Amino acid sequence: MRLAPVGTLPAAWWLKIWLPRDVAEMTASVSWLGWLTNNRRNPRSLLHGTDLTCPPFLALVQSSFQNLHPCWSLPRRQAAASLPGRGSKGPFRHQYSAKTPRHPHMQLQKTSNSLPSARWTSFENWEYNGMKERLLRSFDTLDKDVLIRHAERIKGQKLAMSDPFSAGQSWICFEMVAEDGSLVIARVRLPRHPDILPTVTEEDENYAIACEISTMRFVDENLPAVVVPKVYAYEGPGSQLATDAGAIYMLLEGFNGNTLQDVAPDLCSLPVATQKHIMAQWTMVQAQLATLAFPQIGSISDVTESGDPVIGKLSISASEGLVPQGPFSTAAEYFTATGEAALRKAGLHDQDLSHFSRLGALVFIDIVRNTGLFKESQACYPLNHMDLGTQNIIVDDKFNFLGLIDWEFAQAAPWQVNHYPMPFPLLWPDEMIKSALDDPQHIAHRNMSRQDFARKLYSEKFREAEFVLREEGRYLGGTFAEVLESPASRVYACFTNLRSFPEQDAGHVREMVRLAFGFDRAGTDQYLESINLRQTNICSGR
Repeated sequence: MRLAPVGTLPAAWWLKIWLPRDVAEMTASVSWLGWLTNNRRNPRSLLHGTDLTCPPFLALVQSSFQNLHPCWSLPRRQAAASLPGRGSKGPFRHQYSAKTPRHPHMQLQKTSNSLPSARWTSFENWEYNGMKERLLRSFDTLDKDVLIRHAERIKGQKLAMSDPFSAGQSWICFEMVAEDGSLVIARVRLPRHPDILPTVTEEDENYAIACEISTMRFVDENLPAVVVPKVYAYEGPGSQLATDAGAIYMLLEGFNGNTLQDVAPDLCSLPVATQKHIMAQWTMVQAQLATLAFPQIGSISDVTESGDPVIGKLSISASEGLVPQGPFSTAAEYFTATGEAALRKAGLHDQDLSHFSRLGALVFIDIVRNTGLFKESQACYPLNHMDLGTQNIIVDDKFNFLGLIDWEFAQAAPWQVNHYPMPFPLLWPDEMIKSALDDPQHIAHRNMSRQDFARKLYSEKFREAEFVLREEGRYLGGTFAEVLESPASRVYACFTNLRSFPEQDAGHVREMVRLAFGFDRAGTDQYLESINLRQTNICSGR
């Protein structure tokens, strides 16, 4: 389930979806948006204790949107705290030699005069809800020398730790540079995040990180062309080194580049040749992953000595509140559990804020149960990163992919979970998109045209990737290009964006209904009233 992708996309990207460049740039100068843009915070946390109706921001944006559909306020991508940091025992207490590159064609080379950490923001944008204090507390108890000495033993050479760091919701990363210029990343677990559900246990957290490490190990061993960070060491609960360091941690292979999100925040405005180069790599790695398929929907919880994966419950089942937690035998079971978990979580939030997120969950459950969109039988379910956005792709200055990071959400998943990613999502009714594309004077024409081109290019490159794999005798159980345009994919995309920006929820819910049932506006209103009434009767015991 990918209700909440890890990693926060810049809010300014959403501006560029609809606003002309001059308006977008002017809006980005508003202090509230400047605070939000390029933050590393969990937008779900932003919904609590944060005024999303800041007058300077909304006044400017709404004045620009007055000719658009009322639901076309500024959307924001749903994202969630990464919840790794789980301990591991047994087969995960391993270390790798770092002396021989495992992918000769992708050996680390300096691509600029500055290290990747030159872009890292350290404490910037963390002054909210006690998050900076949480970081500071972790520094008080962390012994960086333990990390450096451990990395030096693995590398067989001296290392120096860079000053900047990169923090997420549950991890903090430090860059260490070896004498030969190669990099090691110390990924250190932060104290428990305050937004984690109280039902999530330490055992749940340990399981999730075991899944992440197992997945990286399995992909590394089976798909040489898909480069994941080598896990040099993991020191989990009970480790003396973790005790000495003051926190559990892992040492990972570093890549001499930065995220595609940071290098090209406005991907759709890049030259066509550059976009083609990016899309070809982006689609090929996903198609490669899909060649690994399994009979159940779940996470890789272990890898046996013979190299076989063990499919267990979903790594995020506890953090997302799934009941049951998996593994699942059918797509319908999986999507039903996903919808019911979203419904329970919506009930935990402010009633006014979560009305359409609750309604959307009810609609999604009804669609799963009463249409064929999510019932298609699949013999096997392909491996999916589940968060392969631009924030998790490391590139060099020529946009060559160096590595893929953040595998905590990876799982065997139904084909329907695939949908167009940021910055060219497909969340709006076709007629609205067409009106913007057909009218050169439309406020959104230029940016929507760019997104439309990017989506077509993305699909085209998937077809090319699938053709290459077929020529190699490697067949997929489905086709990405067809799935991306399907009603099921678009319904799921709208569903996973609920609560990412509450003002958008009504539009997403209505689009889900239109895609699934083909209702017009009046029919949609009637359907939603019936869903509301049905839920009211259930709650009142009728």
